[in-house]
Amino acid sequence: MAQQILLVGLGGFFGSVARYLVWLGTQGWFDSRFPIGTFLVNLIGCFVMGAISVIAQKSFAEQPAFLLFFGVGILGGFTTFSAFGLDTFLLWKNQGATMAIFYATTSVVLGFVALALGRAGMEMISRTSL
Repeated sequence: MAQQILLVGLGGFFGSVARYLVWLGTQGWFDSRFPIGTFLVNLIGCFVMGAISVIAQKSFAEQPAFLLFFGVGILGGFTTFSAFGLDTFLLWKNQGATMAIFYATTSVVLGFVALALGRAGMEMISRTSL
């Protein structure tokens, strides 16, 4: 268990640094109102997750360390959107379009609602306690 946690943590370090470097490198590309860095990280992460999922399935099926380090660690630090993309794809492939669309739609909508509620709650708390 300790080795698995270390693999995920080490991969997460590299993924988080890579995400920051992409963000730095894209500053000023477009109008600052469009989050191009996050947009690119999500697309790159999904592409790489697609490739890694095939590699893991074909070459490293018996070695979960590969997927822990690259998929959970690096890509988890880089972007969790790639995991969301893979989950949605696998749902589509294994359970059909209806389940995949339900998952994707409810994840985005409820995620947005949860974010808005978290912000509203913290704004209320900060007004009364600060």
